[in-house]
This record gives sequence, structure tokens and C-alpha cells, in this order.
Amino acid sequence: MTDRISNASAWVEGRMRADFRGVRIGLSDPRFVRYTKSGPVPNPSQEIPIGAEGHVVRFTLHPDSGVRGACRLEWRFEDPDGRVLAERDTLLALDGGHRALEIPIPSERLALGKHSLTLRLFDSGGEREETRNATFNAKLTPEWFFLRRTDAFEVFEILGTPEEIALLEEASDDEWAGRVKEFWTRHDLDPDRSGNEYLEEIQSRMQMAARLFREPFLRPGWRTDRGRILLKFGPPSRRTLRGGGFEGPPTEIWEYDVTNRVFVFVDERGSGEFWLRG
Repeated sequence: MTDRISNASAWVEGRMRADFRGVRIGLSDPRFVRYTKSGPVPNPSQEIPIGAEGHVVRFTLHPDSGVRGACRLEWRFEDPDGRVLAERDTLLALDGGHRALEIPIPSERLALGKHSLTLRLFDSGGEREETRNATFNAKLTPEWFFLRRTDAFEVFEILGTPEEIALLEEASDDEWAGRVKEFWTRHDLDPDRSGNEYLEEIQSRMQMAARLFREPFLRPGWRTDRGRILLKFGPPSRRTLRGGGFEGPPTEIWEYDVTNRVFVFVDERGSGEFWLRG
């Protein structure tokens, strides 16, 4: 049986604590699992769709044989920028054997990109026994545009016409999901095809920008100047990189053959931030 650790479980009374001096409490590596209609399924890719339910992290406590009492477990989820998404400090009862546990992943709060999970196990005296770390990647899904209205609106500002942007900006919370669906439907490249090719392409560009453009102060990557152009126009036909030196600061030149467009990005301060300059 697996115990789920959430905000409403796993507290025990202090009188159950034991003297663990000289006793080892092992902690297994975390494993990613998702629940389906047919039961739990391993998720070795460690990719979590944003907004998808049923994703958990499993691990096991391995105390020395016969140990009873309580230990303390700390866990923390952090997003790609190091912000804490969820954390817990919990007392766990030990009953003489191994104990399997799982933590729900807060998928509705995930940002795009790589997240981290840290587990720290302490004995009753406060000494740290074990630490385990794991990372997982949060993938974009259509639900992201419903769950993260402020972030999603920034994307629509890049993609939409002034009329479309106004419709989205004026939408009430109850209207937001419907307006978003209307936006994708209007831009659908092939309405007879299952799914929405335009939505899929935009999600692909956003994930590409998050992976390629990791500038110090603008995350995820689609917030950068290069990311905004990638989001609106797609990958360039040619991308020319020029390193900094006597000829000037680091520069990227993007050329689009079909639309006959050229964009020039310059890292003027050598900080890794490329600004659109032409």
C-alpha cells in the first residue's frame, strides 16, 4: 500500500517518536508515476503535461529492521526560476517495516520547462539521514492557456490582431476559456483535420524558445526578443551568428526567405541578452 502525502495527511503525535541514534533510515530514489483508468503506470520520461491530473512521485522509506516511532520528511517542488511551488514538513510514523509513499505533483501550477523536487529525511533528533533530488520537465498542453491567463495573454499579444487581443483582454474569468478556444479555431490551418495544427505549432515554438533562449532576466524563452520573433514567424530560413570581438558585440541575423524578412539581434552589453535592433 502506498501512502499519499498531501496537506491533510501523515501527521503523527510527538509521543510516537523513538530514539533513532545508531539507526539508519534509508530513502529510495524518487520514481514518477501517473494514474490512468487501468491503474498506475510508470513515467520514465519524467515529462509532466501542465494541467494533467494523476501524476505523482513515489519513494520508499527503508528503516533498519524493527524500527518504530516517527521520522520527519521535508519535500519541495521548485519551478525553472527557483520559485517554490509546493512544500511540506511532515512527521511520518514507522511501524517496523518499509513504508511506500507518494507525493502528488502540482501540475496546475507548473511553468514551462525543467522543475526540481528535493526530499530530505531526518531522524527524531533532527539529524539529516538522506537527501534525494529529482528533476522533471513540464510540457505545454492546451490546458496551460486556460490555467495561466496572465502568461497566456502575453502569447496572444504576440500572435493576435488588435481586435482579437481586445476580445481576450475584455473577457471575464467565465468567458476566458471560450475566447481562447475561439482564437485557436479562427487560426486553425485545416479545420477538417483532427486537432488544431496551428495550436500544435505554437506549442512547439514555445517549447523551442524555452529550450534555446535562456536569457538571464526573461524566462521562459518566448519572452525574449528572439523568442517573440520565433513565436510569431517560426524558425528562420537562415540563422547567422557572429561572436563578439573587434567587429562588434555578439550578433544574430535571422533571414526568412518566404516573407523576405530580416531580423538582427544584438547582445550589446555582453550579458547574454539579445535585443532586436533591426
